[in-house]
Amino acid sequence: MAKARIALAASFERNFEAMRLFLEQNEAPPSVYDEAVNAIVGRLFPLLEDHPRAGRDWLLNPPPTESGQLLQQRVLARLEGRRELREFVLDQLLVLYAIEGNTVTLLTVRHYRQLGFDLG
Repeated sequence: MAKARIALAASFERNFEAMRLFLEQNEAPPSVYDEAVNAIVGRLFPLLEDHPRAGRDWLLNPPPTESGQLLQQRVLARLEGRRELREFVLDQLLVLYAIEGNTVTLLTVRHYRQLGFDLG
């Protein structure tokens, strides 16, 4: 079986930078951000290349609030049903990703203390 190809959406890159700023503003040591980078590149990439469906199905975990449900519906509308959405918890990070064919696209990332996913 061929390894999945890993792609980064522009929203993932923006949110990774936003996470760095969030950590700085909340006085987290720089090592927290460095550990996040290492976890994504060193552990998550290889895992998803071999096991793209390792994360949980994002749609099976509906948000408990009305605003969260509206956000989930907006995300689904943007994707127009073309992709499978999954969420992976990695240490203190939450990563939302899509699977389409043999490509895993990392859509967004956030530290567990940040609120919500931004696919902007």
